[in-house]
Amino acid sequence: MNCFNLEEVKEFSSTSHVKKVICEYANTKALLICFEAKQSVPACTMESDVFFYTVEGCGLLHMGEDSVEIKTGVLIMVPAGIERQIEALSRLSVLAIQVHKKNNPFTKVLESGTFNGTIRNVEPD
Repeated sequence: MNCFNLEEVKEFSSTSHVKKVICEYANTKALLICFEAKQSVPACTMESDVFFYTVEGCGLLHMGEDSVEIKTGVLIMVPAGIERQIEALSRLSVLAIQVHKKNNPFTKVLESGTFNGTIRNVEPD
């Protein structure tokens, strides 16, 4: 088991966002991305599904032609192949967890149609 204190990893810069790899395994990579207000990352398209968890702050997650407000406590999953970009509206920290599809047992369950979980949109308190 590994335990990571994101408060100790946060780092901000007035010139650009700061991206730190928290951990990396065969099928998963976790990064903490920290932004000052009005900073953003360039739009990109990834070959892996990515979960974005907003640790603190608020911003926008642009996905293709859609945009979603992200704020503390919000978790969003962006499927592979969708262009995405994060834009900070205030000081913002986002945990990005990349789940690589190759040999990923969770992806195989989803593709087989045997996943019985419930997926729903929720608003944080």
